[in-house]
Amino acid sequence: MRKIPNDYSYKKNYLDQHANTLKILFLGNSHAYYGMDPEYTHYPSFNAAYVSQSYNCDAEILKKYENKLDSLKYIVLPLDYASLNGRLEKGSESWRVKNYAIYYDIGITHNIADKTEIFNNNLKVISKRISGYYFQNISAGTCSKLGWGNDDTYKNRKDLATSGKVSAQIHKSRTFSDDNIKSLQSIVEFAKARNIKLVLYTSPAYKTYQQNFTSEQLEQSTNLGTSLAGTNPGTVVYFNLLNDSSFVADDYYDADHMDEWGAKKLTRKIDSLIMALPIDNAVAKYRTPVAVK
Repeated sequence: MRKIPNDYSYKKNYLDQHANTLKILFLGNSHAYYGMDPEYTHYPSFNAAYVSQSYNCDAEILKKYENKLDSLKYIVLPLDYASLNGRLEKGSESWRVKNYAIYYDIGITHNIADKTEIFNNNLKVISKRISGYYFQNISAGTCSKLGWGNDDTYKNRKDLATSGKVSAQIHKSRTFSDDNIKSLQSIVEFAKARNIKLVLYTSPAYKTYQQNFTSEQLEQSTNLGTSLAGTNPGTVVYFNLLNDSSFVADDYYDADHMDEWGAKKLTRKIDSLIMALPIDNAVAKYRTPVAVK
C-alpha cells in the first residue's frame, strides 16, 4: 500500500528534486490547494498546500527543506476564516497525519499509530485502494504536475447555497488556537531570517459562505494579517481578497473553494500583486521573458 503513488509522495519527491529552483512556494489548506495553480505565475513556483493542512504542517515542510530553498523569494499562505481554529492532528481529519509521517518523512505527532497505514484505514479502504491501483489502473493522485488540486471542477460543482452553510458551520469555532498563531509566527521568523517575503491573503469566498460567518472569528484572522504586516514591514504583506468583486459564482466549485476558472483568476491575481512588490536582483530576470498563459 505504501508503494502506491499519492499526492503526498509526489509533492515530497518534487520538492526533493526542485526545491532549490523555486522562487514561490504556495502553502496552506484546501483553499490554497485548489486555488493556486503555479501554471499561471511568472516565477518558478510549486503548490505544497493540501486539504486540512494546518500551519504547523506548513512550518514543518519549510523546516524539512530549509537547506534547499536557497532561491526562494516568496511564501504564499492563506489566512482565512478557519485558519486559526483547529489543527490537523486534533480534528476530524487527523487520519491525514500519517501521510506526512509516511510519505513526507515529517513527524507532526509522536504517536506510533500516526506512522502506519493499517491503524488509520479499515480493511475495506485498504482493499479498495490496492485493488484500484494494482488491478484497475486507478490513480491515487489528484494534483497537477505543479501540485495544484485540479479535481474540484466546474462540471462537478456543488450547490453554493447549501455548501456555504455547511462549510461555515464546520469551520466555526468558539476558541482560537494559540498554537496556530505560534506556528504562523514561526513561518514569519523563517521568512525574515532568509530575506523571504511572506505573502498572506484572505481567500475570496462566495456570499453564502460569508453570510454564515461569526464576525469575531473573521476579525481574528483579518486583524492578525494586518498586525503581522504592520509589525514586520520588510517581511510580511497581507491582502484581503474575501470580497473581491472580480470573483463571481462561476469561479467557485463550492462556496469556499475555487473551480479551475477561479483558480486561474486567483493565481493571476496573487501573481500580479507579487509582481507589484519591490523587486530585487534575484528575481529581476524573471520579470519580462516569461509569458503567463
